[in-house]
Amino acid sequence: MPSMSKVKPTPGSWCYDTSEDPFHHQLLIGVGCHDSEGGFEIDPVCQIKLPDPHLPIYHSQFKDQARSNARLIAAAPDLLEACTMALARMNLAMANDHSTGSQSGIGQGHVRQLEDAIAKAVNP
Repeated sequence: MPSMSKVKPTPGSWCYDTSEDPFHHQLLIGVGCHDSEGGFEIDPVCQIKLPDPHLPIYHSQFKDQARSNARLIAAAPDLLEACTMALARMNLAMANDHSTGSQSGIGQGHVRQLEDAIAKAVNP
């Protein structure tokens, strides 16, 4: 099972800045998103570049896809934690199945899929 100790992502709750930067054409993803006297503060972890809306190739589809990507990236730390906890419970259920002869319905394929996803997140 992959170890969470291999990875040390930026701590805190991640989110993305929905205001978009009109000058740099980017979405910021980071920690500490909150209103501060009517403003939005974010400690950036990464950014997604948006196409310049003045270019002829610009389509709203690109902006929608960038927002979707930003949501997924912002959810990554929570998803990693949930997958790690689910994998531990699945391994426990399978060990219990083995010792009692019962069937939880959890297969090696499910376990392997979680192990692979966790490894993709924590291994360089």
